[in-house]
Amino acid sequence: MATHLLNAGRAAWISEASTGATYHDRPTLALDGTGADEKRAFIWFPNPVGRRGDSVTLATLTVYPKAAWPGTVVVTAERITQSWKQNAVKWGGAGNSPSVSSNGVATETVVSADAGVAIELDVTDMLRDVAEGSAWYGVRLTVDANGPLRIHAPTSPSHTKRPTLLVDITQKPDAPDGLKPDGDGYGSADAAPIFRWAFGSSDSNAYQAESRVQVSETEGDYSILAYDSGWLSNDATYWDSSLDATAPPALTNLQSYYWRAAVRDQNGEESPYSDEATFKHVGTGDVQITDPAVDNDDTEDNTPTITWYTDDLEQRQVRVRVYSCVAGGGNTKDALLFERPWTTATQDDLDDGFPIGYDSYTIPSSVPSRRGVGDPIVAEASATYAVEVAVRDQYARRDEDHVSDTRYFEFVPGSAIAQATALAASIVQAHVALTWTRASEPDFYLITRNGRVIETVDGSDAFVSGTSYAYDDYTAAPGTAYTYDVVSKEGASTRSAAATVAITPAPVAVWLTDPDNGVDVAILGDSDIGQQLSEISTSLAALNRRDAVRIVSRIGGYEGAVSGTIAVWQGVSSAAALASLEDIFGTRSTARLRLLFGSRNIPVNVGGLSVSQEPSQAGASALYNVSFSYWQIGGYSVEVN
Repeated sequence: MATHLLNAGRAAWISEASTGATYHDRPTLALDGTGADEKRAFIWFPNPVGRRGDSVTLATLTVYPKAAWPGTVVVTAERITQSWKQNAVKWGGAGNSPSVSSNGVATETVVSADAGVAIELDVTDMLRDVAEGSAWYGVRLTVDANGPLRIHAPTSPSHTKRPTLLVDITQKPDAPDGLKPDGDGYGSADAAPIFRWAFGSSDSNAYQAESRVQVSETEGDYSILAYDSGWLSNDATYWDSSLDATAPPALTNLQSYYWRAAVRDQNGEESPYSDEATFKHVGTGDVQITDPAVDNDDTEDNTPTITWYTDDLEQRQVRVRVYSCVAGGGNTKDALLFERPWTTATQDDLDDGFPIGYDSYTIPSSVPSRRGVGDPIVAEASATYAVEVAVRDQYARRDEDHVSDTRYFEFVPGSAIAQATALAASIVQAHVALTWTRASEPDFYLITRNGRVIETVDGSDAFVSGTSYAYDDYTAAPGTAYTYDVVSKEGASTRSAAATVAITPAPVAVWLTDPDNGVDVAILGDSDIGQQLSEISTSLAALNRRDAVRIVSRIGGYEGAVSGTIAVWQGVSSAAALASLEDIFGTRSTARLRLLFGSRNIPVNVGGLSVSQEPSQAGASALYNVSFSYWQIGGYSVEVN
């Protein structure tokens, strides 16, 4: 509810005895009810209602006598219905003495009024007419007693005695807007959909207390309704029509519908109906994964191709997710390993050898990251995985309006082709170097460490010469025992048996490596390596507590500083090692760098390289003291719940 106290904007009075005179600049307004010299006053107040449609609960016109009024006087206020000018209004002049309405007339009987004591007239009915659209040009005041009886005018030097108009208004809510579902291309999957809208009111204290939804099959015609919720006690700006226990809608598939909504606020004030919205009820159809054909099929391929078929559905968007499953827990999804987000994919446009209605997607070997290849997806031998395919049709729907299907499969590498031989592992500087032989070059090699695929390597990338092949693992952690398998792979799913070798890396010193360029730099010394988990947090003073509350919004990886000496090491001169370190810092924005120290091997970014030379050393035996900062990136070794 809003209260407006208005001061008069202009006023004038006229006299029956002076038809050519206008009295508009006087500090008082004269009133007289005698037949020979009747006097009337006109007062205008600006915009007393605010906007059409608001409800006036109370309106009071207050005037103040200039001097005492003896006896009994009836004061009458009438609504003026035509425009007038305060310097031109005259008694009886054509168009100059404005007419008044007989509706909403207000009277007040005054008995022996004292000077300066308020006279109040209830003009509520008059202002309600204005709120409903009647013209407003102010009020005309008359009396039934002999005068002149004078009241203070808007120009009175007594500011507190000037005429006022106090109006209490209950503002109607705005018509609801933002209706959903809406649009020719919007298809509701539900025969009893959820209708949504936005509530608004110029009264900042208003809130929705009731709502009503009407649905029609005919545009603009709500005389015959397909559904009417009736007025519901509902403070939420939506209505789930499936919850209607009386008569939930039962919409016809492929039928277009039109709907509108209205609301009431906590004061019972009712909004106009919203503009019309439209939608079509269209079922979502179905999707079925056809490859893997059944749950728990085995696959020898860690990049299997998933195929699906849609029924009663024109596919427009597809999302593919791959999950790991709980070990020994049957077909139970555990962690999301990969997601191909919603992607436009129209089956009618496919040229993949499948009939219309089918589509397919090949799961990649690893999750791409900012710096190239990331973690493998399907990697654990004899482990169970779940693939979920979700499909949307051509209609704009809510996010949850889609259909999906899930298949579970087990990754079981096969042994249909020749395997690698003479597999060996050794420590070269900071990484594990694998070498093997094979008579011919396969399409790919799967490199597995402790039963998990760490990379799928193109056969040509692993080729060295003749029948020799090699692979460098820069991600092995010092002091951890590893078993490596190398599996040959031809085509999509043909594999060999695994060649196996075991090794426990134990590099000495601190190493900064650049796997992309095959660079390892050793930093010697016994200085501590700073290790600190970064975080973004803030401390807040909580109500009714003496101690502050610490809120941690993000925990990052380890960060710190490395310092030590570059010297001649494993046949590499200190000058050459320093040049390699400087090259690493020159390419650090794009390279995949790793830092090895203690039992850690973590992906990092680096910065702030500082170099100083021992003054007593020079030439090939020079010693260089170096220091730099590092920040862990990618997957962190600390799990945050």
